[in-house]
Amino acid sequence: PDVALGLNNLAALLHASRDLGAARPLYTRALAIRERVLGPAPPDVATSLANLGALEQATGDLALARLLYERAVSIWERLLGPSHPDVAAGLRTLAALREATGDLHAARPLWERARRIELLASRTTLELGDEAQRGLGAASRHGLRAYIALLARLATPPAPDTSASSDAFVTVEQARAGSVQAALARAAARAAAGDPATAALARRAQDLRRRRAALWTQLAAERAQPPSPGSGVRLAALRQVTAETETALADATARLFAAFPRYAELAAPEP
Repeated sequence: PDVALGLNNLAALLHASRDLGAARPLYTRALAIRERVLGPAPPDVATSLANLGALEQATGDLALARLLYERAVSIWERLLGPSHPDVAAGLRTLAALREATGDLHAARPLWERARRIELLASRTTLELGDEAQRGLGAASRHGLRAYIALLARLATPPAPDTSASSDAFVTVEQARAGSVQAALARAAARAAAGDPATAALARRAQDLRRRRAALWTQLAAERAQPPSPGSGVRLAALRQVTAETETALADATARLFAAFPRYAELAAPEP
């Protein structure tokens, strides 16, 4: 794995300097080593696949880039869960690749999945400070703007898709949201503390968000270890607990929004 990491880092430097021909065999060797040593599905393999996909995208081989990114997203989704921000980032890349090849209708559901993941994330990271919110939101807003542009193309004659116009409105409103809404929602949560039942829901949601963050950290640490007896069982158990925590968090957030609609409106409004 250390050799693969060195090869990957050297390839990244060459890639950044636009020496794509020299970077490709290094990325390829790093991927082969990781697959041989770690197996076909660890996160480091997904990283290598994404790096190689980015290189092929830069060289213009969009079909190969898409296949590589699809494998990477499949790994991230299986390991991290379907609502993880890394999955959204991969979906945005796949959507852009589909769009670049002119397949607008295949790109649309990918952009939409990414949008929904990001909306959920905006509702479950409210405890983060403004700087962290802005950092998380920058890539999301860029993707939302690209999605809006796609929807505008689909809504344009001579064969306008009327559903694209309504989806564009929803996406525009989501793109306008951000750290301001998060700050207002945190203030609203503090104001709601006078209601014991609502305050208890808010505390539960906050506890579950922290637990989820801790589980993500544990998953990353476990996956970074070389395979060993029992590692597969530990990973499976962590993934199961993470999935259960995600479900509990979604339920707690929904109950909080139902009990305190103003909080939901401020946190991440849907038009």
